[in-house]
Amino acid sequence: MFNLASRYMRKFTFACLLLAGFLGSSALAGPASKGSKNLRLLSEWMSGQFNSKDHHKRDSLIAPLEMRQEVIWENLVTDGIWMYAEWKDSRTQAVVGQKFYKLSDLDDKQMELTIYTISNIKDYEGELSKEKPFANLRPDELTMVEECAVIFTRKTEQKYQGNTSGTDCKSGSRRASYILQDFQVFENKVVWLENGFDSDNKVIWGPLNGGYQFKRELNRKK
Repeated sequence: MFNLASRYMRKFTFACLLLAGFLGSSALAGPASKGSKNLRLLSEWMSGQFNSKDHHKRDSLIAPLEMRQEVIWENLVTDGIWMYAEWKDSRTQAVVGQKFYKLSDLDDKQMELTIYTISNIKDYEGELSKEKPFANLRPDELTMVEECAVIFTRKTEQKYQGNTSGTDCKSGSRRASYILQDFQVFENKVVWLENGFDSDNKVIWGPLNGGYQFKRELNRKK
């Protein structure tokens, strides 16, 4: 009798361990663990409220902008991390730009940021102030901006850098033949440069002395 009870107890214990392992692996595979460690840290550093007010004080040609970027759709099963970005003019509080981003791993060193939009994007101004932003919108309703992917690498322990390449990115070109974007992402600062070039590869719009320097305004979400 004792041996029989002992055998059943061992089987029960083994079943419990299997269940615990399954639950543990399920938790690790949840939304919070999408992508590589570098990808998750990049999205964390990009998230939050930023502004370029200090940069505007040093250079009046730089507009005083507020930028908010946050991870969205965390509970959806997707192959990347989705973010929404919105820019406002600090002087008027008018929204001057909106974009959706998808961050995904390319390999063990490179990460890709693809840009998405939607025809009625103006309807989503201020959406991040809602308790459940974009609850009535899904990724498959967005349109990817072709040929404008930004490829990121981790340059140092303190910096990620990404940029578009070539001359194929023409979305929102404003009479330019093509545009180039460059991102430098730090824990408490994002430097963002976007320039339009003519057919002679000369800059026709955008900052000439480096990108907008956005300093973190609020504490980063944990």
